[in-house]
Amino acid sequence: MTAEAFRARRRQKFLTEQYFELNLLHLGDNNEADREGTIIRQARGSLEPVGQGGIFKDGLNLLKLHYTAGCAIDELRPLFAEVIGALAEWNNAYRIYIKSLDDTGDELRTDGTPLQFEELFYFQMAVEVVGLGARRAFPPTPSGRRLG
Repeated sequence: MTAEAFRARRRQKFLTEQYFELNLLHLGDNNEADREGTIIRQARGSLEPVGQGGIFKDGLNLLKLHYTAGCAIDELRPLFAEVIGALAEWNNAYRIYIKSLDDTGDELRTDGTPLQFEELFYFQMAVEVVGLGARRAFPPTPSGRRLG
């Protein structure tokens, strides 16, 4: 794609093609490191879901980057599905981790989520996932209105 075509397609004017490309590389490297780190931590007996959280966060950032760059909503569907899958993996790993902490005999809540909604950072991530999902599920009508 030419730089002119990229500028015409993007949804936010601050996103340059160079910034887009650099972030693609960075997020890919982060994702690979998170996957490798998860394997290493699990081999060492750690159940803390640090890597799974990183995979979700990087996937969400990749999805937002492609959206901001002007990628068509239909083209984002597989990436959105990967983000939802990564969130499910992070939740499952978190629940296993919490269950492993229950060696005190105290009842720990095992149906929680690592997205701690009382913290703004995690609340914003949840809202972004829902918002991007709504764009996917309820695309604009020809008049520009959204159904749903």
